[in-house]
Amino acid sequence: GVIGPSGAGKSTLAQLVLGLREPTGDYMRARGCNLGDIDRDWWSTRVAVVAQDAHLLTGTVAENIRFFRQGIRTTEMEEALEQANLLHDMKRLPDGLDSHLGERGANLSGGQRQRLSIARALVGKPELLVLDEPTSALDVQSEAFVRDSIDKIRASAAVIIIAHRMSTLEICDRILILESGRIIGYDTPAALH
Repeated sequence: GVIGPSGAGKSTLAQLVLGLREPTGDYMRARGCNLGDIDRDWWSTRVAVVAQDAHLLTGTVAENIRFFRQGIRTTEMEEALEQANLLHDMKRLPDGLDSHLGERGANLSGGQRQRLSIARALVGKPELLVLDEPTSALDVQSEAFVRDSIDKIRASAAVIIIAHRMSTLEICDRILILESGRIIGYDTPAALH
């Protein structure tokens, strides 16, 4: 987990990890390798991001999960939806995964939209998943669903969660506290409380 005030460097750290930005002074390592030396195409197939705002397409559940990627089977979509705690809700829709979600997913709640974004990221089976403020605009119940989803994901991928609220990070093994671009704390959630 990564936490800190606005402007602390949380989003910059996410961009560095995703390979969207180059470090200016030092370098970053993944499994002992300098990220600058890793093939970007190879890296991009192994990482995924879920942004703070769930940006959905005007289309069906399936179209939103596939997100212009070919060859994704229904069973893979259902597995990703299950991991995101959303399969039951989507199967209850009139046409299941072929149900139209309205303009940019307007027929879904905020929590459902966020979990659909998580399913979209998971269907590619990433080894690293970066979640940038995944619960910031959600009510307590929706946040609990998303946290349960994240807990399930940890079995198959490394997860970095960026948040403002400590409650979102309680499921993390370790939490990194940033302030003004510097690490001021790194420990277990219990030790940091």
